[in-house]
Amino acid sequence: KLKRIEDLHTSDFETSASISSNLSLDCSTVTKIVEDKRRGTAFLTFSVGDRHRRKSVEATVEATVEHPFFVYDQGWSSVSPEKSLSYYKIYCKKLNVQDR
Repeated sequence: KLKRIEDLHTSDFETSASISSNLSLDCSTVTKIVEDKRRGTAFLTFSVGDRHRRKSVEATVEATVEHPFFVYDQGWSSVSPEKSLSYYKIYCKKLNVQDR
């Protein structure tokens, strides 16, 4: 069943991964957010993988502040929820360190 992106929930991602051999879910946790207001972007650092088993890697991406990320059991979040709503018409929560 097709859904609008703003209507997706955690269970939709889990279901998609369970029925497709081409998809998998991996846990990542936001560890650092550094906003560059001049450029309208943010550097987001994630711990990707299982950090309890010491099998995680750190990855940093640069994204516009309005870019939405899906947070487990929370829904869409961004560095600037107001700009996400204005640009994408998606209601977002504030993305925070420790979000997964």
